[in-house]
Amino acid sequence: MAWAVEWLTVGPPVRALLKEVVPEQRHENQLILDGAAGGFLRSLFELEIPEVYEQIVEIKKIVRVPGYKSKVAVISHDRNIDPVGTCVGVGGVRIRPILKELGSEKVDIIAWSEFSEEFVKGALKPAEIKRVEINEAGDAVQVWLNEDQRSLAIGKGGKNILLASRLTGLAIQLVQEEPKKALLDDEVDIAEFSESLDGSSADESKPEEPPQEAATDAESAVEAASDDAEGASEQPEEEPVVPEKPGE
Repeated sequence: MAWAVEWLTVGPPVRALLKEVVPEQRHENQLILDGAAGGFLRSLFELEIPEVYEQIVEIKKIVRVPGYKSKVAVISHDRNIDPVGTCVGVGGVRIRPILKELGSEKVDIIAWSEFSEEFVKGALKPAEIKRVEINEAGDAVQVWLNEDQRSLAIGKGGKNILLASRLTGLAIQLVQEEPKKALLDDEVDIAEFSESLDGSSADESKPEEPPQEAATDAESAVEAASDDAEGASEQPEEEPVVPEKPGE
């Protein structure tokens, strides 16, 4: 069986599940550790969060894509205790050590709900869901959301919607919500400003024409100047006068 290998340095403590002990010669046994299983994440929650260890807050289900994201469904057996807030802590003080152990992996903590619609909305975090409709067989669900939320629901490489489907046990189909309200608002806005667009705005954008009389005077002056120039060109040239010499 092939195992993923992670190189560790001497000194820093290591947290992982002990999966197997392989006997070796000279009593140097080989330890097989697992940090990718859901059980490892459950153990981290029990170590860092006393309410989880004492079963006041119960972890109902964990799904993981190691290195990318985990989704943890929790429920509180004390009505005065918020299960999600208890796991996160004030300012994230409780979840921070767990995230440190997981490296770059993200963790979504979701409140477990008996109502599948609310549970599906929480499972598709961080996307904001408009409406949820489960089919009669109870094995598939249609989810309505805005266009800008679609990529958040799907996640990188489709992993977010895959984890949500595994967490809820339902096949999830995304349906884009039609922005009807936005279209109505646009129509109202256009109607409100229709008069100004047809009236004053058009008048302001139209260039001012010079007065008709001024234009007529200018044309008359141009024609008079042209007539004078033509008249001057038609006049015969005068012969130069030669003075007579004395004695002639």
